[in-house]
Amino acid sequence: MTTISIIIPIYNVEPYIKQCIQSVANQTMTEGVECVLIDDCGTDKSIQIAEDFIDNYQGNISFRMIHHEQNGGLSAARNTGIRAARGEYIYFFDSDDTIIPECLADFTKIIKEYPNIDLIQGFIDQNTPYMNQFNEKSLPDYTNDRRFIKKALLDYDILPVCAANKMVRRQLIIDNDLFFKEGIIHEDNHWSFFLAKYVRSLAVYKKKCYIYTENPNSIMKSPNIAKECLSAHVIMEDFCNNIDDILSGEQKATILKHLNNVINNKFYKDENDKLSLYKCLYNKCTIIEKMILKQWYFMKNNLPFKTRLFNLCIRVFRLRNVSFLNTINK
Repeated sequence: MTTISIIIPIYNVEPYIKQCIQSVANQTMTEGVECVLIDDCGTDKSIQIAEDFIDNYQGNISFRMIHHEQNGGLSAARNTGIRAARGEYIYFFDSDDTIIPECLADFTKIIKEYPNIDLIQGFIDQNTPYMNQFNEKSLPDYTNDRRFIKKALLDYDILPVCAANKMVRRQLIIDNDLFFKEGIIHEDNHWSFFLAKYVRSLAVYKKKCYIYTENPNSIMKSPNIAKECLSAHVIMEDFCNNIDDILSGEQKATILKHLNNVINNKFYKDENDKLSLYKCLYNKCTIIEKMILKQWYFMKNNLPFKTRLFNLCIRVFRLRNVSFLNTINK
């Protein structure tokens, strides 16, 4: 029986792919593990290196390579992996990173302790202020508090927003159609918003088991402005059209942060395009929320006051949330 399916999309990661796959082969627990690699039609020798490694591998892990006929992007590659996976749990892994040898063994211990757990989140070894902040959080080892889980997945300062180093129960993904949105960037942000609606149990593995590698050729290092603009609209519309009643204020706060990031980075075509993004959220607000949001959006040339209005918007949105666990150090 396959317990864990590791999904690794591969696209132009020639300098990194061998060490990535080697870290899978080095796992102390190999029984019931498969590794699904997706060839997303890169132009370098990544696939040749990966296939040579697999051909010479001798061990219990089942390695499989799936070839796309044409490049589909990260979301499409992950979706191919999800559909092909045989494991009870899916572990998302980026092809330029590595994991420590005991990673899967420790995650499996959590699964045995909490059968049918929906999501396990591990810590990431990446020396940035964003990732380092999680070392200071007082996070529960395990919780089935739905409100806390949703808050944690929506607020990017509680849990990392990335899909990498998350282990998710496969049936949760299938039953709730939690596939990655194709054709956009920032797909992890989009996916996390919808994942938050369905996760009922969460474990946090606080050891830095996932080692992030700084890749200068990463898509995030050279943004495609046209695709950023398209993605901004898709994400904004999908978020706004899917606000539900559980922590609706936290969902609006997430949407406002997305809108603020889009505006600050000028990921819009023109002022009318920018206005349409704002109206998408505005139309989902109460009267009081609209008043404050409008003042924030139209405020000119006063950054300190605009920042205060932004923070006030967040606080007002969150007033709609009833109680949630006060376990996070802000």
